[in-house]
Amino acid sequence: MSEENNAAIEKREDEVALTTTSPGTLALLSRAEIDTQIATAHAFPRKIALFQKKALDMLLLNVETAEECFYVLERRDKKSGQVKKIEGPSIRLAEIVMAAYGNMRAGRRVAGEDEDFITGQGICHDLENNTAITVEVQRRITNSSGYRYSADMIGVTANAASAIAVRNAIFFIVPKALWLPLYRKAREAARGEEKTLDVRRTALMTWAKSQGVSEELVCRKLGVPGVQDIGLDELVELRGIYNTIRDGEQSVVEAFEMEPDELKMPKRKEELQQTPIQVEPQAAQTAPAVATSVPSAPSVAPAHPPVDAGRFLNEAEVKELRTYAMNKGWVIADLYSTIRERFKADPPKQIPASLLPEITKILDTEPPRF
Repeated sequence: MSEENNAAIEKREDEVALTTTSPGTLALLSRAEIDTQIATAHAFPRKIALFQKKALDMLLLNVETAEECFYVLERRDKKSGQVKKIEGPSIRLAEIVMAAYGNMRAGRRVAGEDEDFITGQGICHDLENNTAITVEVQRRITNSSGYRYSADMIGVTANAASAIAVRNAIFFIVPKALWLPLYRKAREAARGEEKTLDVRRTALMTWAKSQGVSEELVCRKLGVPGVQDIGLDELVELRGIYNTIRDGEQSVVEAFEMEPDELKMPKRKEELQQTPIQVEPQAAQTAPAVATSVPSAPSVAPAHPPVDAGRFLNEAEVKELRTYAMNKGWVIADLYSTIRERFKADPPKQIPASLLPEITKILDTEPPRF
């Protein structure tokens, strides 16, 4: 029996040896693949008129697509203190341009990570013209206090850095003369008409409120006295700010130049500490007694408190908890990650109300997980 096993093992090792591919062979296969793609690109060259038509058709497929095709951010000069507004095409427009341009290869990856920065790399290769470029983009992974981001936030930052890198690579390869008219069309479509102004303005103001940005801060950013003074041009700028935050190029605090105590959801920190959290009537009839306010943390907390399945925090209570966390310097993604790890709960929809004292203790006593 042992001789048969030894023979089977030797046969398997021989098969593995036969199927193992050397690095040189992999390089040859990769080169052959690229050579085939280049030959195909030369056999079916792109047509500029067709590119423009395909790209414009995709861009104007709906208003939502056009609205996502540009960004707006500001940079303050540390020496002069002057603020410079930077506008440009977003990763969404890069996707459209690449799909319509054709005969291209593009990719992105994380090129490196150290204590303070993560580096994203984007690659773009024009197979027809045989031009290629590699772009690297760095993003900080520590906050202003020097705390390093959590693993989840580092992953989000890495994705944003690599997306920005591949976007820049694509716009390096595709001539600006071809994509600039598309960028202008996107802004024009996003500007819209007067008859839809109220609806789109309300939608963006609702989004701003959900991010903890008050109407006063939005108006200050746009340079208008009130919400009703936000016109079509200001709406385009606000949409660009939204795209900037969504793509990870700036945080909400950076985009709106906010002080930490200005970041709020429905209420300020002082109101949150003093205002009781209301229990829904139906839940109050069936659920066991639980804490109904944000109390001071107990002196000793169990490592894994029991999960009360009787009632979960409602939407208003979750918002107040988020506000409290942000006033303590926490990122919401880190708050949710901590709740999952320590309490095996499923935020934001399933946070047991009985955990509220333990969660607030963490926020009061531990530094943010940046």
